[in-house]
Amino acid sequence: MSRLAALHYAQQRLTTSARRLKRYQAVDWSQVERLHFVCKGNICRSAYASVRARMLGVEATSSGVQARALSAADSVALRVAAQRDVDLSAHLAKEFEYSDINGGDLLVAMEPWHAATVTPRASTTGAQVKLLGLW
Repeated sequence: MSRLAALHYAQQRLTTSARRLKRYQAVDWSQVERLHFVCKGNICRSAYASVRARMLGVEATSSGVQARALSAADSVALRVAAQRDVDLSAHLAKEFEYSDINGGDLLVAMEPWHAATVTPRASTTGAQVKLLGLW
């Protein structure tokens, strides 16, 4: 692990334990109808998570807070996912801004800033926003 990666990891660990993120932890599962995974570009993490969830029989979708609509999955993500029997070849990125969000959605953010970005819109629909790393 490079020094920069180690520092980033340490920063994320400290941030995760901060009090301000506790609101992104507890889930009211009785209200959840669909998982909506959110990351930055919707070409790696959230794409993988939504396909994996659907493989497990869970209704799921994904989008990115800075996605370029209709972008294909990242080539490295395609290769790594394939090694885990997850096919991302049909994935096309979606912009969070234009995603259909409803009160039964659980928005699962990959990073704190993703959660902060989607929270205002989620609050208008009743959707919950949570951080994957806090589970």
